[in-house]
This record gives sequence, structure tokens and C-alpha cells, in this order.
Amino acid sequence: MKLLDIIEGWYDPPEYPDPDRSGFMDSSLDDIKPHFTFLGYDPWKGGNKGGTDIVVLMDKNTNKGYILHPDNISDDFYESDFYGYQDWDGDTSYENSDPELTTNSYLTWATVCLQEDNVAKSLEEYEDGKGMMVLNRETMGQIQQYEPQWYKVIIDIISSGKKK
Repeated sequence: MKLLDIIEGWYDPPEYPDPDRSGFMDSSLDDIKPHFTFLGYDPWKGGNKGGTDIVVLMDKNTNKGYILHPDNISDDFYESDFYGYQDWDGDTSYENSDPELTTNSYLTWATVCLQEDNVAKSLEEYEDGKGMMVLNRETMGQIQQYEPQWYKVIIDIISSGKKK
């Protein structure tokens, strides 16, 4: 056996089994059909580097804009791959890979918020804990006055979405 034969597969990626299920942490959310279109996201860059961590969405039916913040999203809306294994007494358990927020998480969260009427109609309601906020003249005026850094980001995201 040559040295080349020993190290031949060293750089190959590891082979993982196919997941038993991919989807939300709460599997009942997998059946929800989102009513929104993703327009954009301004990720937080940490420290004084900027970023508002705002997600901007548009309702497919009404063309109304909405914003939400990823911190408001429940852990059930994180997506992951699930791998089944059997323990010593034959029970099947599921372990998940690293759960993460995806575009689908935002869209599904917004759909559930709309169905449950968890939508703020003012900046004050949104800051008091509503799931997302509708964008209209009133809320945009409040954002421009009290959260000017959000205002610029929202306008930029909406403008870039209309150019497509």
C-alpha cells in the first residue's frame, strides 16, 4: 500500500445519513402555506457596524407591507433536519441538526401572526410585543419620527424589491 492510497480520501466531505424529516421544530407548521413574499432583510452586524435586524415582507393578496424582527419569532419556527435513532429499549427518538431561521421561517411566522391577529397597527403596539407591524402612512410616519434608522432601511428594501 502506498502513502497516496492512505491519504486519498482525506479531503472528502463526511458522509451523513439522509435526514428522516426536514422542516420546522414544530412539525404542524410544515403544512402552513405562506401568504407573504420576502422583500428583504437588514441583518444586525454587531457593535457599531450597523444593521437593524428588520425583515420586510409583502402580503401576496393585499400587497401591504409588513415588518418583523427575528427576536420575536418563537423557537417552533426554526427549521432543521431531524435524524431518528433507536435507544436501548427500541424507542425511536429524533435528534435535530442546528436549527436556524430561514426565509420560510419569516414567511410562516407572518402568516400565523396574520391569522391570529397578532399585527401591530402602530409603532407603540409593535414595541409592546406584537408579532409584526403593518406598513402604512401612519406607521411609516411614526417610524420616520422615532426610528429613523429603520425608515431608511425599509425604504431601501421596498425600493430594491420594486426594481426586480
